[in-house]
Amino acid sequence: MVRTTAQEVAGHYNKMGIETAPKRKIIYLLHEKCVHLLNRSIYDTEKRRYLLDRAQNIIVQLQSALIREDTVAESLYQLYDYAYARLENGGETDIANVQAIMRQLTDTYYVLLVYR
Repeated sequence: MVRTTAQEVAGHYNKMGIETAPKRKIIYLLHEKCVHLLNRSIYDTEKRRYLLDRAQNIIVQLQSALIREDTVAESLYQLYDYAYARLENGGETDIANVQAIMRQLTDTYYVLLVYR
């Protein structure tokens, strides 16, 4: 008999939910996770660089998912590029600026997710 904990079962269902989610929801979840990591990085100075690296990895994933055929996609690409560069510095002001950008994008994707 295989024994699993409630945490393992919850992790499995979370993973399946992400793997089967529509692309719009995945994009929303990536933005949400990025904001969460940026929030943590402000308060956890010991792990700041690690958390910022993870946020930068999400930003790269979002950039690579763009199909740069119009001005909106190109502008988003440039915005992500700016956010990535600001996080490279790792200062609190830089983090706060990127956090504001990513929060706004998260809210925008949420509206698209709910009302589309």
